[in-house]
Amino acid sequence: MPTTQNGQFRIIKKCAKACKRCRSMKVKCSGAQPCLRCGRKNERCIYEAEEKKVSVPESYLRALERRQDGLPSPGSLGDGIRPRPRHSSVSDYGISGVVTRDASMVADGDHDENDETNEAASLSTNDVLEPAFRQNPLVDNDYVFGQAMGRYWYMGPASSWAFCRRVLALVGKHLPEANNEPLPWHLDGVAFRLQWRPLMPDEQPDISNLPPSDYAYFLIQTARFYLGPLASLIDEAEFLQHFKELYQDASAKAASCKLWYAQYLLMIAFGKAFLGGKSPDGSPPGYQYAARAMPLMPELAGIALDPVLSAQALTLAAIYFQSIDMRVAAYQHIGQALRICVLSGFHRHMPEEAVGAQHSKRCHIIFWVVYMLDQEFAALIGATSAIRDEDITNKLPSQADSSLSSLSLTLHVQLARLIARLLGTVYGVGKDYDGTLFSNTQSILRNLAELNRDLNNIINNHFRDSISKASRIATRLLLQYHHCVVLTTRPQIMCALHMHIEQSKTQLMTHGLSLSPPVASLIQSCVSSAQAILKTLRALADEDLIEIQTQVEEHGNVQEEESREPELQEHVSDETGWDLFAANAMAGLTPGELLDLAEQLDVDSFLYQPEM
Repeated sequence: MPTTQNGQFRIIKKCAKACKRCRSMKVKCSGAQPCLRCGRKNERCIYEAEEKKVSVPESYLRALERRQDGLPSPGSLGDGIRPRPRHSSVSDYGISGVVTRDASMVADGDHDENDETNEAASLSTNDVLEPAFRQNPLVDNDYVFGQAMGRYWYMGPASSWAFCRRVLALVGKHLPEANNEPLPWHLDGVAFRLQWRPLMPDEQPDISNLPPSDYAYFLIQTARFYLGPLASLIDEAEFLQHFKELYQDASAKAASCKLWYAQYLLMIAFGKAFLGGKSPDGSPPGYQYAARAMPLMPELAGIALDPVLSAQALTLAAIYFQSIDMRVAAYQHIGQALRICVLSGFHRHMPEEAVGAQHSKRCHIIFWVVYMLDQEFAALIGATSAIRDEDITNKLPSQADSSLSSLSLTLHVQLARLIARLLGTVYGVGKDYDGTLFSNTQSILRNLAELNRDLNNIINNHFRDSISKASRIATRLLLQYHHCVVLTTRPQIMCALHMHIEQSKTQLMTHGLSLSPPVASLIQSCVSSAQAILKTLRALADEDLIEIQTQVEEHGNVQEEESREPELQEHVSDETGWDLFAANAMAGLTPGELLDLAEQLDVDSFLYQPEM
């Protein structure tokens, strides 16, 4: 037995938890992640999840036994708690008709009973309320399909647009006395519908009314600035070479390279739109160039076309559709671009010695930009992820070089991967996801904490002052990060709304909704990130760094906007300007606070919260 310097025996403590590999080999495990043995062998180190043990007082166990004795038989519902069916609506978890007498006594504030009665009542209340937070109510529960304009519309679980419709439908259903006027649906094409005439195979592209070369160059550089990290999709040197050839012989260049000509037209359309101004009919400036680019897009059967130019043109078209609020067209175009990348092997590692260094780098960057946008657009429209991360062997941009653009693109990719995990876990469907909302949220919060550290490192190292922190690279990273936080915590908002409506019906509580600290922290983090998004957009809009199309406002409810204006001003007017990015660019929770919140998301803490 090992001894110390004083000759006394030193007891070697056994590791409390061993990985699967060490356990199968029956050898000592260091308990680290990865452990020393797996690290030396470069093996995957996996620890089995163990059930958490908790200690409770004896009086609490007695209260459980008394409550168990009072339950009806398994085949009878009686007046007790109903068995919960899978994939039922969260409204089924309400307390109407299922609250026991003890729970009502606690809700009414009766403190004359002894401690054991209070503990039993607290247990009863929490057992009734807790299931509402164990399943995502946005996934295949209530109001999955909404009816408008003569058809049914799918309410995607992760879609912000669908979330608003769900909330309005829920409030209108349970509070009909409100008698609110129905808000407009803001469907695709209501704000502006881009239309174009198909181009025949033997027809030459339209080259009329092109801007002069110097002005066109200015518009292209303007578009590159506003697109920010997305501009890395296009190789500038190669694009300018095509640009030079176009102004030498426009008809020949447009006819011989239609895919690049489509990119050129879209960049001109972006440049004119970003410069602002209003068209007489309220349409976006420069939309005529975008309309001329759409007939030049790759056809579904165009397998012999250049995959690089095809993916670039489709991606630019998807970004343009998204910017004019044609989300379905944007999702379809970015999906087609992703499939071209997969068919061409862009998602796999392309060795430089096999395809050349330049081609390998271009394909890698194009794939990651397409992948990033596909995940973002899928979440915005409420669709599922189109590609598994396990099938991607392409190197991250930061593995090729350590430039700021590569580091920022890598963070965008990591955020996009987190969105893919969100769509498959927090918003997952099937029996495997019943009752897993807490554990899935906990896992995502831990990933967010890691990304928060990486974001802070980049911001502090490369964007030291407030003006630098407001750059296009930094602000887009911040907006995407906060969008991930909102997506992660939004189901808790809907759960709380369901619970509040059900409790207001039964009139059990005269005060506000009582939530456990972890749930309250989750909801507060969602609100904080949503406010951070509003403040960031407001600061950018005040400096003319984003363009808001007036056509959307004209089709909205003017009275509603006027009534909400003071409330919005209260939240976003206090910190506008560049100083918004100086104090705390990340806002929201710190990495440590995210990890602490993740540790609190223990199912047992929601199941049992007796008053000691």
